[in-house]
Amino acid sequence: MTASRILAVFGSILVLIAIAGLAFFDQIQTSRNQNSKPEAVNFPSPTKVIISSVETGQNCQINVQLTTIESLSEDNSVEDVTIPTNFNPANSQCQEYMLKLVSPSQSFLAFEDLDNEGGDTLIKSWSLLDRQIREIGSVAPDSVIDMTFLPGDYLAILHGKNLSRGVQTIRIYDLNQPTNTFITLKLTDETQHYYYIASQDDQLRVFGPEGIEGSPIQSWSLNELLAQFEKNET
Repeated sequence: MTASRILAVFGSILVLIAIAGLAFFDQIQTSRNQNSKPEAVNFPSPTKVIISSVETGQNCQINVQLTTIESLSEDNSVEDVTIPTNFNPANSQCQEYMLKLVSPSQSFLAFEDLDNEGGDTLIKSWSLLDRQIREIGSVAPDSVIDMTFLPGDYLAILHGKNLSRGVQTIRIYDLNQPTNTFITLKLTDETQHYYYIASQDDQLRVFGPEGIEGSPIQSWSLNELLAQFEKNET
């Protein structure tokens, strides 16, 4: 075998060794990459703003406290918002009698108010989304007897001639709908006076003067009630 042929064979052997070494190195690197843990990504802490408390002030304004919740922090910030009403503190016991409720999502406040002339009773809402006051509807010439929220920010209002027998009605509003469409529920016994309404055990229930601890006078399925809003949207 000539020297040149020996060199050629030796060179081929070196090339094969180099290729095998590269393949082995690549296999080791791939195995390391598969076994290595991904680096942790630090996302910013999500925040949520809720209506944390409401109370009626001495001038019949509604004092709302907003809380910004930092999920990964114990330092929650608080903001105070004042909502005016048309009640006159000189002749209205608004601190005791004005009805106001925060929705289950803590995004809406529903409250009782008067019109600009101070006569007709209105139901209004205040939303965290745009921080605007909206008139939901008027119950004139009736008075609001009681209110309750249903799941999904639906507001039920019991209204009629306050503290007297006669026709009483329940209206249900979807506060997420800007058109404020509502459905009406008729109470079957006009000889009774209905004092309270409550959302209990997947039902809307209406009670007498003994309160919601007593037996309901009339009940409706929440699923059937809220399905009526879906029909109105189609």
